[in-house]
Amino acid sequence: MTVMPLFIIMGAFAGLAGFAEEGFKLAKHWLEGIPGGIIHATTIGATAFGAATGSGAASCAILAKVTIPEMLKQGVKKGMAIGVVASASTLAIMIPPSSAFVIYAMLTGNSVGKLLIAGIIPGLIGAALIIIMVAIRCKIDPSQYGYGRAAGERTPWKTRFAMIPRAWGLLFIALVIIGGFGRPALL
Repeated sequence: MTVMPLFIIMGAFAGLAGFAEEGFKLAKHWLEGIPGGIIHATTIGATAFGAATGSGAASCAILAKVTIPEMLKQGVKKGMAIGVVASASTLAIMIPPSSAFVIYAMLTGNSVGKLLIAGIIPGLIGAALIIIMVAIRCKIDPSQYGYGRAAGERTPWKTRFAMIPRAWGLLFIALVIIGGFGRPALL
């Protein structure tokens, strides 16, 4: 249970540092040419922020504040915007540092490290399934994803690559958590 307050503090710092916003901006600019790209960016941002917080509620609160206004501004239907934030935020329950897995490990006597590592693949599969479902919905009803940016307004590749270092925080947190738990779990 000693890791629970540390995960909560880490998530709070990640939110205050703007890691969610930077991760979302990066995904948004890289996926802007794809139909429904901003919706996919929200799912990717939720997955990345889930890896930083481990809390579905915190993930939902931050993502709702950051992504829903941006999606609505680009013409995404309100139901689609809210639905993708609500469903993608639940991925934080599986992706390390999952506070639910820590509590489960404490109650059952299982290894916290093994449980956290076991949640990586299902969390990524869940994110992929949300992206696939959104792509299918956007293919059936193109009005779901709005208009996005016009062809002449695309972000230049140089700017896209320059944005990568700004999203280092989420990657760093995920690597520290997985590295910190991965070694003991494999022993």
